[in-house]
Amino acid sequence: MCDIIDIGKGSENYMKKIRNIMVLLVLVFIISGCSKNENSNTISFRDTDDNLLMSGEVVKYAEEGEDASGNPCIVLKISDTKKLYKITDEISKKEDNMIVIWYKFDANKNSYKTNKDDCGNLEKPACLSAAIVSQGFDSDEMLIVGSFTKEEVSNMVRLINK
Repeated sequence: MCDIIDIGKGSENYMKKIRNIMVLLVLVFIISGCSKNENSNTISFRDTDDNLLMSGEVVKYAEEGEDASGNPCIVLKISDTKKLYKITDEISKKEDNMIVIWYKFDANKNSYKTNKDDCGNLEKPACLSAAIVSQGFDSDEMLIVGSFTKEEVSNMVRLINK
């Protein structure tokens, strides 16, 4: 519920009150996680309970690539390999040792439990990949592989790099 506050338009403190309200709105915006830097590139890494493990800020950029069999894949260039190692090492030791890579994760719409059948389907690109992690790794790139067409990979790389 929101209270309406009479700030007294005709009063001498009118501008000061407006400025204070603006500062409060900016603080609420930042605290609620709506700042532009929170998710600079729309990718997030989560566990199967949808808990955030790493934000997209660990990704420098995405590019088109090929997996070991020559199939089109998405290559994520990683900026923080130490963080990647720490998270993958921790996940590898859990019974449920999966990392789910999300594109524009929305807690109101997305959940691994309800979207897991769509993981890797670039026509429904919310859940990009769900991978079993057997050990920690500190590579500077991560591949998202699946049965993608070259066009699907190109489109997703373009979206990630926006």
